[in-house]
Amino acid sequence: MSAHTGRLTPLSGADADQWWLRRATEAGLDLHVLTPTSMEPARPRTPNASGMRHSLLRYDGTATVTDLDALKDAVIHGIGRGKPYGAGLLSLAPATTA
Repeated sequence: MSAHTGRLTPLSGADADQWWLRRATEAGLDLHVLTPTSMEPARPRTPNASGMRHSLLRYDGTATVTDLDALKDAVIHGIGRGKPYGAGLLSLAPATTA
């Protein structure tokens, strides 16, 4: 999210991609391929919640691990502000080669 006039606004497009590139680097990844996919917005589940929605993107791609300890921390704790809504979770698998 980005701060504009004291409000948080969802990132989209190149801004969201840059956010993920920065966070992936901090998480010990050197990205090679990056494919964003828009997901359905997440809404709070509590009965008294406002109409607030959290925009979600899923990033698929390939990367090289550059810092194993940072990556372990990111996998265990997630990244970003949307963790309570299931966002910011990392799923990893070995890359397949043809």
